[in-house]
Amino acid sequence: MGELAELLSGLDLTVDTTGSASEALRRIRHSTPHVVIAGHRPPGLDGVALLEATIAHAPDALRIVIVASADEAVELDYRPAHAGTIMRFVARPSERSRLVALVAEGIKLLGLVEEQRTLNRRIAIELERLQRRQTLLDVVVKERTKELEESYEKLKAANRQALFGLAEAIEAKDPYTKGHCGRVAAYCLVLAREAGYPDDGLETLEFGAFLHDIGKIGIRDAVLLKPGPLDDNEWIHMREHPVKGYEIAKSIEMLKPIMSAVRNHHERWDGAG
Repeated sequence: MGELAELLSGLDLTVDTTGSASEALRRIRHSTPHVVIAGHRPPGLDGVALLEATIAHAPDALRIVIVASADEAVELDYRPAHAGTIMRFVARPSERSRLVALVAEGIKLLGLVEEQRTLNRRIAIELERLQRRQTLLDVVVKERTKELEESYEKLKAANRQALFGLAEAIEAKDPYTKGHCGRVAAYCLVLAREAGYPDDGLETLEFGAFLHDIGKIGIRDAVLLKPGPLDDNEWIHMREHPVKGYEIAKSIEMLKPIMSAVRNHHERWDGAG
């Protein structure tokens, strides 16, 4: 993991490495990390089991398991479901610099989630103060509302940037479809406006369109990057990506409004998609 530690240190992060699962869990119990990355070299190192064990001590952390080949990726697909979301990153050592982009966007997303929590706490505190100061209610409400609206707009802009950056990092896994998500989002907005779609729903629609293929991160590289036609079993696996995307969206609070768009983006009107 020395090479990865060197790559990630360029993100201005504190990177801690260890050579054993037991030592990793001991350190996590004493210092909660934002990102946990594990290799997967069974039977000596079961990276997925290690990441599952970290959920109790670092429930909000971004968890990534690295496998070196498509064969190992296939093995992971037959593991039982686990409680936390684990992103699978398949790359040869020479390609692992792509992990930096994924971690960077994940850190941004975690930061925005914490900012959102802080903003919610500020709102709760301000509301409590306003209830105790009835004589100054009108003035205080106007001032605080303006301040919070400005903070909220900044947070929305940052959320948008982080979400689109995450989508682009995931899309980079399959260069053949690069730009597809952006085009789908653009077409959706044009069609929605022409159809009289409510203005207050356009942003959610755009996010849903841009991130509709987020589930492809859970598709085996041997299938996603196959240069020729897929066989019947491979098509069945490929068609699981809407459900995989739904599970990812369900676990991230700010993505919950787009869960139905991610889950149903291949459905026909009759439900036979």
